Amino acid sequence: MSSTPSVGVEDFSIEKTSLVDKVVEKMLFLVAEGRFNIQEKIPSEKVLMKEFNVSRSTLRAAMKRLECAGLLSIRQGSGTILLEDDLTKLNLQTGSLAKAGIVVEKMMQLENVRLSHYLEARENLEIAAFEAACTRAFPSDLLNIESALDAHRRIVEEQRPEALYEVDLAFHKSMILASHNEFYLMFWETIMPFFKEQIRRVNDLPGMMGNACDVHEKIYNALVARSVKDGKKYIREHIGTISGRMISRAQEEYKKDTGKIIRFE
Repeated sequence: MSSTPSVGVEDFSIEKTSLVDKVVEKMLFLVAEGRFNIQEKIPSEKVLMKEFNVSRSTLRAAMKRLECAGLLSIRQGSGTILLEDDLTKLNLQTGSLAKAGIVVEKMMQLENVRLSHYLEARENLEIAAFEAACTRAFPSDLLNIESALDAHRRIVEEQRPEALYEVDLAFHKSMILASHNEFYLMFWETIMPFFKEQIRRVNDLPGMMGNACDVHEKIYNALVARSVKDGKKYIREHIGTISGRMISRAQEEYKKDTGKIIRFE
């Protein structure tokens, strides 16, 4: 195996990245994101070839490389099993690829939990609270949410990303309070430390404050209209962007440290 770095490009020169490398990078991302479970089969060759848009020979070469690294077990006739989901433990021979895997792994964790598990729990909680709020919210609840939105609009105008956590928290908490379910509030308080860490990591990404404010407006308007369907749609849209923002931050950190970028296309 070549010792030449296989991930990314130099700032002022182009380094060719093979299709096999790209498949390996994508698999590392999917594992870090929690798409597969340990000791369970990953999708079939046919499914992965279609998802990655590569040939069978390219896919098999990438899978073999990941098997040698200790990530997978390829069993003839019975499929491919995920053996490890901690990328820091893998025997990735290429230095830059190993470092990329570690950067992504760290960004896909919040404290000691998977980002994907946090997002799943948060989405279910916020949708349940929104549904309850559609039937229970008082005019005073709507005023509290509108006040949180006003504060968010101000920090967007003033370009103060350091204030995003407080105003974002105020909006989401006021939505939870509008459900008038004390257990939803307790559940929200349980995930607040992870919410704070998530915001801390991405609050200064370009467009972050404005995009969050826009979707908060949509969620609020759906509540005013008592539209459960629209509320669910916008909550899923909002939470669905978080993984992408985390990957953007991972790419920035990797480039800052190595002068290269991680590709997941």
